[in-house]
Amino acid sequence: MHQSLCTRQNGFTILELLIAVVIMFVMAAFALPKMSAAIAAHRVIASVRTTASHVRLVRATAIGRNAPARLQLVQGGTILGIQVLKNGTWTTTGSEMPLDRGVVVTATPNPVVFQPQGSAQSSATITVTGETGARREIAVSILGSVEIH
Repeated sequence: MHQSLCTRQNGFTILELLIAVVIMFVMAAFALPKMSAAIAAHRVIASVRTTASHVRLVRATAIGRNAPARLQLVQGGTILGIQVLKNGTWTTTGSEMPLDRGVVVTATPNPVVFQPQGSAQSSATITVTGETGARREIAVSILGSVEIH
């Protein structure tokens, strides 16, 4: 009925735990670049949707105020705004919409202008570019429709 002084306890040794931690870090090192690329691609997709919604809001503003309205690209295309033509002067209206970090918007022609009846002054292409070079386009027809490509 004597218990042995050399009984083995259940559990992991410190060496086994260190090996498991090293394996996890190696796996994370391989996954990190793929996760970074996926996050950057998601930022571009989210910014394309935000930009298309904002362009539709510019069109709705032109119709609702019965005045020409245009998409304003602020701080090098990292912030979107709306301007309305009042008494011969373009006036900023509403709040500006910042885009995700590393995303830039350009428009051809710039600015994109909508008339009071909802049509665009001319057809336009809006390009959303991410920091990794990924890009998506939004087409604005002369009739005012907005499509993501």
